[in-house]
Parts: sequence; structure tokens; C-alpha cells
Amino acid sequence: MLRSVLTCVATLALTTPAALAADAKAPAPRFLVVFHNLNSFTDAADREMAVEAYKGFEAVAKRNGITIEPYFTGLSFEMYLRKAPHLLNQLKSSGRDFHHHGANRPPRPNPMDLVRGKSWAEAVQAIEEYEQYALDPVSGKLDMSRPGGLKAINAWFGRPALCTGRYGNAPILAAVKTRYGIKMAVGTNDVFLLPASWFWYMGTLNRPSDVFVHPNFDFIDWARVEFARKQGRDPSTVKRNRPEGPWNVYEKVEPRLAKLDPELPAFLVVGFHNNDLFGGGNLTEMGQTGARMDSEFRGFFLEKMDEFLQWIVRKKGFRPVTLRQVYEMARANFVTPAPSDAKSFASQVVESAEKGKTLPLFVNSSRGGHSLVEAWQLLAAVLAEREPKFPDVFGPTVLQPPGAEPVRASAQQVRAAVHALLPADAMPARLEVAGKQVNAAEFLYLMARIVAGASETELAPLSMLPPVQARDPRNRDTLSLLQMWTYKPAYFGKLGGKPQTVVGESQYNPR
Repeated sequence: MLRSVLTCVATLALTTPAALAADAKAPAPRFLVVFHNLNSFTDAADREMAVEAYKGFEAVAKRNGITIEPYFTGLSFEMYLRKAPHLLNQLKSSGRDFHHHGANRPPRPNPMDLVRGKSWAEAVQAIEEYEQYALDPVSGKLDMSRPGGLKAINAWFGRPALCTGRYGNAPILAAVKTRYGIKMAVGTNDVFLLPASWFWYMGTLNRPSDVFVHPNFDFIDWARVEFARKQGRDPSTVKRNRPEGPWNVYEKVEPRLAKLDPELPAFLVVGFHNNDLFGGGNLTEMGQTGARMDSEFRGFFLEKMDEFLQWIVRKKGFRPVTLRQVYEMARANFVTPAPSDAKSFASQVVESAEKGKTLPLFVNSSRGGHSLVEAWQLLAAVLAEREPKFPDVFGPTVLQPPGAEPVRASAQQVRAAVHALLPADAMPARLEVAGKQVNAAEFLYLMARIVAGASETELAPLSMLPPVQARDPRNRDTLSLLQMWTYKPAYFGKLGGKPQTVVGESQYNPR
């Protein structure tokens, strides 16, 4: 019974009533997303092969009923527009979504370089500039005499990109979300140790990937070894991106699929880069020509891609969906808290702070999961006897250490501190209560205690950082960790905050 309910609800936006009836007895749905990262190249032959890759990947995907998800950097968009404008015109006229991939691509300095060591405001401004001006493909310097980046991409298509890639860094995501209308993001599963990546981060849905097939470490290794075997060469001599473990992609993916809970929907994500078709994978970078595989390999690669996607769709039963469909499934359950949730939120904050000496990652209501930012806004509104407002804020942007000594405050003193806040000032990093300074985490606890019914409360020091670990060593920055105040689980259908519990493999720190 549970499976049929999950299937009907989670696929409502994806199928016809007749298809729903046919699927009534099917197990929990399995969804497939296939993306194509489009890098740019300076060498003329590489540009020709990049166009060949675009056409080849699109054709294979279409044969398998898949709408491939293209991710452009500013430079790759300019390259394809010059080299193959008909391809971009087809994408534009189709109404399909396009996406943005500019976080960690050459040339340097890339966006990660630009925000390192800067304050929140300085980092956001640096990315806003990076994504509105043209970029020199060799030096990486901005050409402020002409538009470029995400601004130019959006302007040409006449609509905003839906998703941005590899932007786990908080101020970078803030810039592209507020300035350029991004609604989804990729990369937070590499950055934070969280199951399945079914969550909203700063109001942006992370692309769910319960199982991820990596283009470099999974598929390209398999294609190279299989091609060597076809030619009668010794597979052990093939240079692989990840030589440990099996090279066979089926042997890699089957154990990942076996970990999925059969009662819950799951998302499988498969990715390709345009230079994978060259035979390079991550062994090549933009502007480096190096050795390239011949046309026989490129044809073989597309055959193996076709074979693998057929296996996923026809044998394993994964249903191809677009990221737009994924977003709409989750957005339908993106609910804001109600005043009736205040006491429940308060008790969850108090219990976590008093038992675990830390804040919870998020709080729950009967309708969904809610961020600590939303909990703060709701509790402050209740104590100030105001209508709750939930502005799209990004949590605290300054880390304040725990207090040096306990704070004792009455309900009246906590309410006085709340009344001193403006409604929009939802998340100041530090406040004054009963004549003493407290950080945002400590003040959230004080509010929670009073909302829960206490007339007086004593506060033990609390850290502002939620209990989340950064997996990707490039992104262990305080600003990104602080934004976990904005974390909330994504709800697909009527699943609530109950995603698959597997933790996807990081491409940088595999398990």
C-alpha cells in the first residue's frame, strides 16, 4: 500500500492518469537525470570535437527517452554560440532548461579563488562582477567593456538558468541566486556530510543524487578499458582516473543501487563532460591540447553510453525526468511555518541544546521540515506579537563565539530583546539580553525556552555552527557552514523529510 501511494503522489507531475493507473502496483519510483557539462576550448580541433560531443550526447539521450541537462560556463556558451549557433538556437526555441556551470573551471582565478578570505559582502560582489562581464579565456581577467558570464547567457536565452553547478560555497550561491534567478544547485553533497542531498540550502533545491555515476571516475574509466579490450590491448595498461576498485561500471553501480530503500523513491544521476568524448576526461583542461583519442574511440564511447543508459532505463526501471520536474515535485511541498508550529519548534530547539549541547540541523512540523532561520523568524514574531514574515535571508554571516559565562534572563528581558529587532533583521549574529552579549544560537535557545513556557531561563554557551561536517577540503569555510541555518529537507510527494539514507559518494573524497 505504501509503495502505491508513494508512486502515485511522487509521479503526479510526470505522468498521465492512464500511466498512473498502470503503475499503481509498481514499487517506489526510480528517477533518472542525465547532465552534460560543457567546457570551453581554445584549440580549433578541440572545438570541433566539443560540437561533435554535443550532438552525439543529445542523440543518444533522445533514443532513450532522456532530456539531457546542459551546463554552460560563460566561456563555453560563447564558444558554442560562435562555433555552432544552430545548436543553441535549437535549445532556445525548444523551451528546454539550460544550466550554469562556472564554479571551478579554468582559467584561474575561478570563483572559488575570488571569494577566498573575503567578507560576505565582498565575496558576493566579486561573483556578481564575475558573472556579468566577459572573461579572457587565457588570463582569467574580466573584460568590463562587454557582458559575459551568467548575465550574458540568461540574456541570450531570454530566461534564467534553472540550476548552477558546483556552487557549494555560500556567497557564490547567494550571488547567482539573488542576481540571476537560480533555483537549484549542485555540489552540496560533496561539501556537507548529509544523506542523499535531498534538501533546500539557502532556499535553493540541491539536485538529489542518491546514486551518482561520475563521468571521470566511473564511466570514462570503463569506456577506456572496454576500448582497449576491443582492440586486443592489455586492459591493465590503460591509464585510469581511479585505478583502485573495479573498472566495470556495472560492478560499480549495482552495489550502490542495492543500498537504496525499496520503499522510498530514489534519484540516479549520470553525468558526462564534452571532453569525455575526446578520451580525456579529467586528464585534460581547457587550452591544453595533449593527446586525443581518434574517431573510432569517439564512436565506441557513444555506443557504450547508449548501452549503459538502456540498462538503467529498460532493465533497472529508472524513469527519465528533467530537473524542472524534480524542482516542481519538491517545490509543491516547500511550506512556511505557521504560528501553531511555534511550541513544537521551541521544544525541538530546547531538547537539542540541552541534550546534545548544539542546535538541531532543522525542525519539523506536521507539514514539513523547516530551517533554523524560519524557526528564529517564527519564534521572534510570536514573542513580539507580530505577524510572522519569512524574508529570503541567508542566515548569519558573521561567526560569534559562545558566551564566556552563563546568561540568566527573564521572559520579560527576552521579549524586550525581541522587540528591539526589526522584522527584517531575522538573523543578527550577536544581540544583547539582560545586559550581556549572546550569539545567534544562544538567542534562539532563549526565545525557545520562553515560547515553551518558561518564565525565566539560564543559558549555557552554544556554538553558532550546526553539527555538519564539510567533506570537500576546498570548502571548509565558516560562511558556508553558517548557512546550514538555512537547511531544510526536501519533501517529494508525501514523504515528509524522509529521504533515502545512503550518503552519495563525493567525487573528491570517495568512500
